[in-house]
Amino acid sequence: MSERKSSRRKKFDQPTNTNENSSNLAQVAPKPIDEKRTAYSAESTSISWDVIHAKRKVTQTLKSDTITAYELVQDDPEGAIKTLKEFSEEYNDVHFFNGLLLACYAIEEEKEKLIQLGEELFKKFPDYVFGKLGHIESLLAKGEIDSVEDFLGEKKTYQELFPGRAAFHIAEILQYHFTMGRYFALRADVKTAETYLEKIKDIDEDNMFLKKLRKFIDKNSGLKFYQRVIKKFKSS
Repeated sequence: MSERKSSRRKKFDQPTNTNENSSNLAQVAPKPIDEKRTAYSAESTSISWDVIHAKRKVTQTLKSDTITAYELVQDDPEGAIKTLKEFSEEYNDVHFFNGLLLACYAIEEEKEKLIQLGEELFKKFPDYVFGKLGHIESLLAKGEIDSVEDFLGEKKTYQELFPGRAAFHIAEILQYHFTMGRYFALRADVKTAETYLEKIKDIDEDNMFLKKLRKFIDKNSGLKFYQRVIKKFKSS
Protein backbone atom coordinates (compact mmCIF):
# COMPACT_ATOMS: atom_id res chain seq x y z
CA MET A 1 0.00 0.00 0.00
CA SER A 2 1.51 3.34 -1.01
CA GLU A 3 1.85 6.21 1.42
CA ARG A 4 -1.03 8.65 1.35
CA LYS A 5 -0.46 12.35 1.63
CA SER A 6 -2.91 14.67 3.32
CA SER A 7 -4.64 17.00 0.90
CA ARG A 8 -5.35 19.69 3.46
CA ARG A 9 -3.23 21.18 6.20
CA LYS A 10 -4.45 22.23 9.63
CA LYS A 11 -2.91 25.07 11.57
CA PHE A 12 -2.18 22.72 14.47
CA ASP A 13 -0.08 20.13 12.62
CA GLN A 14 2.37 20.14 15.50
CA PRO A 15 1.32 18.59 18.86
CA THR A 16 -0.51 20.84 21.28
CA ASN A 17 0.16 20.82 25.00
CA THR A 18 -2.91 20.97 27.20
CA ASN A 19 -3.78 21.46 30.82
CA GLU A 20 -7.32 21.36 32.25
CA ASN A 21 -6.42 24.28 34.49
CA SER A 22 -5.81 26.47 31.44
CA SER A 23 -8.32 27.45 28.77
CA ASN A 24 -5.64 28.30 26.21
CA LEU A 25 -3.88 25.65 24.14
CA ALA A 26 -0.61 26.40 22.39
CA GLN A 27 -0.85 26.88 18.63
CA VAL A 28 2.17 25.86 16.57
CA ALA A 29 3.04 26.57 12.95
CA PRO A 30 2.21 23.75 10.48
CA LYS A 31 4.88 21.36 9.23
CA PRO A 32 4.84 18.54 6.69
CA ILE A 33 2.87 15.39 7.60
CA ASP A 34 5.77 13.00 7.15
CA GLU A 35 7.97 14.98 9.51
CA LYS A 36 8.43 13.42 12.94
CA ARG A 37 6.07 14.91 15.51
CA THR A 38 6.88 14.75 19.20
CA ALA A 39 4.44 15.31 22.05
CA TYR A 40 5.81 17.79 24.57
CA SER A 41 4.33 17.06 27.97
CA ALA A 42 2.62 19.81 29.89
CA GLU A 43 1.79 19.67 33.61
CA SER A 44 -0.56 16.73 33.20
CA THR A 45 -1.23 15.65 29.61
CA SER A 46 -0.32 16.46 26.03
CA ILE A 47 -2.04 16.24 22.65
CA SER A 48 -0.35 15.07 19.46
CA TRP A 49 -1.04 13.39 16.12
CA ASP A 50 1.02 10.30 16.98
CA VAL A 51 -0.89 8.66 19.83
CA ILE A 52 -2.49 5.70 18.03
CA HIS A 53 -3.46 2.58 19.98
CA ALA A 54 -2.87 -0.55 17.90
CA LYS A 55 -1.37 -4.01 18.26
CA ARG A 56 0.35 -3.60 14.91
CA LYS A 57 3.37 -1.42 14.26
CA VAL A 58 2.30 2.18 13.77
CA THR A 59 3.82 2.95 10.38
CA GLN A 60 4.04 6.31 8.67
CA THR A 61 1.34 5.10 6.27
CA LEU A 62 -1.03 4.42 9.20
CA LYS A 63 -0.27 7.85 10.68
CA SER A 64 -0.92 9.46 7.31
CA ASP A 65 -4.20 7.55 6.94
CA THR A 66 -5.43 8.72 10.34
CA ILE A 67 -4.84 12.35 9.32
CA THR A 68 -6.50 11.77 5.95
CA ALA A 69 -9.52 10.21 7.69
CA TYR A 70 -9.71 13.06 10.19
CA GLU A 71 -9.65 15.68 7.46
CA LEU A 72 -12.31 13.86 5.44
CA VAL A 73 -14.61 14.05 8.46
CA GLN A 74 -13.85 17.76 8.79
CA ASP A 75 -14.70 18.43 5.15
CA ASP A 76 -17.74 16.18 4.68
CA PRO A 77 -18.94 13.91 7.54
CA GLU A 78 -21.58 12.20 5.43
CA GLY A 79 -19.22 11.62 2.51
CA ALA A 80 -16.47 10.35 4.83
CA ILE A 81 -18.49 7.37 6.06
CA LYS A 82 -17.63 5.07 3.13
CA THR A 83 -13.90 5.73 3.41
CA LEU A 84 -13.93 5.32 7.20
CA LYS A 85 -15.56 1.91 6.82
CA GLU A 86 -12.83 0.92 4.37
CA PHE A 87 -10.11 2.11 6.74
CA SER A 88 -11.73 0.29 9.69
CA GLU A 89 -11.70 -2.95 7.69
CA GLU A 90 -8.11 -2.46 6.57
CA TYR A 91 -6.97 -1.64 10.12
CA ASN A 92 -9.39 -3.86 12.01
CA ASP A 93 -7.34 -3.72 15.23
CA VAL A 94 -7.20 0.10 15.28
CA HIS A 95 -10.25 1.68 16.88
CA PHE A 96 -9.37 5.18 15.65
CA PHE A 97 -11.29 4.93 12.36
CA ASN A 98 -14.43 3.54 13.99
CA GLY A 99 -14.14 6.37 16.50
CA LEU A 100 -14.36 8.91 13.68
CA LEU A 101 -17.20 6.91 12.14
CA LEU A 102 -19.02 7.24 15.45
CA ALA A 103 -18.75 11.02 15.18
CA CYS A 104 -20.13 10.97 11.64
CA TYR A 105 -23.18 8.98 12.75
CA ALA A 106 -23.74 11.42 15.63
CA ILE A 107 -23.48 14.44 13.32
CA GLU A 108 -25.77 12.90 10.71
CA GLU A 109 -28.19 11.72 13.43
CA GLU A 110 -27.99 8.10 12.27
CA LYS A 111 -29.27 6.88 15.64
CA GLU A 112 -29.57 3.16 14.94
CA LYS A 113 -26.06 2.98 13.47
CA LEU A 114 -24.76 5.17 16.27
CA ILE A 115 -26.18 2.87 18.92
CA GLN A 116 -24.89 -0.27 17.24
CA LEU A 117 -21.37 1.05 16.65
CA GLY A 118 -21.21 2.73 20.06
CA GLU A 119 -22.04 -0.49 21.88
CA GLU A 120 -19.58 -2.46 19.74
CA LEU A 121 -16.76 -0.02 20.50
CA PHE A 122 -17.48 -0.08 24.22
CA LYS A 123 -17.53 -3.87 24.24
CA LYS A 124 -14.24 -4.16 22.34
CA PHE A 125 -12.40 -1.14 23.82
CA PRO A 126 -14.01 -0.36 27.22
CA ASP A 127 -10.96 1.43 28.60
CA TYR A 128 -10.10 3.56 25.57
CA VAL A 129 -11.43 7.01 24.67
CA PHE A 130 -13.50 5.92 21.69
CA GLY A 131 -14.85 2.94 23.61
CA LYS A 132 -16.19 5.12 26.42
CA LEU A 133 -17.40 7.76 23.96
CA GLY A 134 -19.19 4.98 22.09
CA HIS A 135 -21.05 4.03 25.26
CA ILE A 136 -21.97 7.64 26.01
CA GLU A 137 -23.11 8.27 22.43
CA SER A 138 -25.26 5.13 22.40
CA LEU A 139 -26.93 6.22 25.64
CA LEU A 140 -27.56 9.71 24.26
CA ALA A 141 -29.04 8.23 21.08
CA LYS A 142 -31.40 6.11 23.17
CA GLY A 143 -32.39 9.12 25.28
CA GLU A 144 -30.93 7.60 28.45
CA ILE A 145 -29.42 10.84 29.75
CA ASP A 146 -29.44 9.83 33.41
CA SER A 147 -27.50 6.68 32.55
CA VAL A 148 -24.70 8.86 31.21
CA GLU A 149 -24.54 10.63 34.56
CA ASP A 150 -24.38 7.26 36.33
CA PHE A 151 -21.60 6.16 33.99
CA LEU A 152 -19.51 9.31 34.39
CA GLY A 153 -20.04 9.88 38.09
CA GLU A 154 -17.89 12.79 39.16
CA LYS A 155 -15.47 12.34 36.27
CA LYS A 156 -16.08 15.07 33.71
CA THR A 157 -12.61 15.60 32.21
CA TYR A 158 -10.62 13.22 30.04
CA GLN A 159 -7.79 13.28 32.60
CA GLU A 160 -10.21 11.99 35.23
CA LEU A 161 -11.60 9.31 32.93
CA PHE A 162 -8.14 8.18 31.80
CA PRO A 163 -5.77 8.93 34.70
CA GLY A 164 -3.10 6.55 33.43
CA ARG A 165 -2.57 8.29 30.10
CA ALA A 166 -0.10 11.11 29.55
CA ALA A 167 -0.82 11.77 25.87
CA PHE A 168 -3.86 11.74 23.60
CA HIS A 169 -4.52 11.97 19.88
CA ILE A 170 -5.98 15.33 18.92
CA ALA A 171 -9.07 13.66 17.40
CA GLU A 172 -9.80 11.88 20.69
CA ILE A 173 -9.85 15.14 22.62
CA LEU A 174 -11.89 17.09 20.08
CA GLN A 175 -14.45 14.31 19.89
CA TYR A 176 -14.54 13.99 23.67
CA HIS A 177 -15.38 17.70 24.00
CA PHE A 178 -17.98 17.36 21.23
CA THR A 179 -19.74 14.45 22.93
CA MET A 180 -19.65 16.02 26.38
CA GLY A 181 -20.94 19.31 25.03
CA ARG A 182 -23.90 17.51 23.46
CA TYR A 183 -24.53 15.63 26.70
CA PHE A 184 -24.76 18.82 28.75
CA ALA A 185 -26.87 20.50 26.07
CA LEU A 186 -29.38 17.65 26.38
CA ARG A 187 -29.38 18.20 30.13
CA ALA A 188 -30.29 21.84 29.42
CA ASP A 189 -27.03 22.92 31.05
CA VAL A 190 -26.07 25.42 28.38
CA LYS A 191 -23.36 27.07 30.47
CA THR A 192 -21.42 23.82 30.89
CA ALA A 193 -22.08 22.76 27.30
CA GLU A 194 -20.50 25.99 26.12
CA THR A 195 -17.37 25.38 28.18
CA TYR A 196 -16.77 22.32 25.98
CA LEU A 197 -17.47 24.49 22.96
CA GLU A 198 -14.70 26.82 24.10
CA LYS A 199 -12.32 23.89 24.63
CA ILE A 200 -12.77 22.89 20.99
CA LYS A 201 -12.29 26.50 19.92
CA ASP A 202 -9.04 26.70 21.89
CA ILE A 203 -7.67 23.83 19.81
CA ASP A 204 -9.10 24.80 16.42
CA GLU A 205 -11.47 27.70 15.88
CA ASP A 206 -12.40 26.40 12.41
CA ASN A 207 -13.14 22.85 13.52
CA MET A 208 -16.26 21.15 12.21
CA PHE A 209 -17.13 19.89 15.71
CA LEU A 210 -17.29 23.51 16.86
CA LYS A 211 -19.90 24.44 14.26
CA LYS A 212 -21.96 21.29 14.81
CA LEU A 213 -21.89 21.63 18.60
CA ARG A 214 -22.92 25.30 18.41
CA LYS A 215 -25.91 24.32 16.29
CA PHE A 216 -26.76 21.41 18.59
CA ILE A 217 -26.64 23.59 21.73
CA ASP A 218 -28.84 26.27 20.17
CA LYS A 219 -31.36 23.70 18.97
CA ASN A 220 -31.62 21.71 22.17
CA SER A 221 -31.43 24.57 24.63
CA GLY A 222 -34.43 26.10 22.88
CA LEU A 223 -36.28 22.80 23.02
CA LYS A 224 -35.58 22.34 26.72
CA PHE A 225 -36.70 25.90 27.44
CA TYR A 226 -39.94 25.27 25.58
CA GLN A 227 -40.51 22.04 27.51
CA ARG A 228 -39.91 23.77 30.86
CA VAL A 229 -42.39 26.53 29.98
CA ILE A 230 -45.07 24.00 29.01
CA LYS A 231 -44.47 21.96 32.16
CA LYS A 232 -44.72 25.07 34.33
CA PHE A 233 -47.88 26.15 32.50
CA LYS A 234 -49.56 22.75 33.04
CA SER A 235 -48.66 22.63 36.73
CA SER A 236 -50.05 26.10 37.45
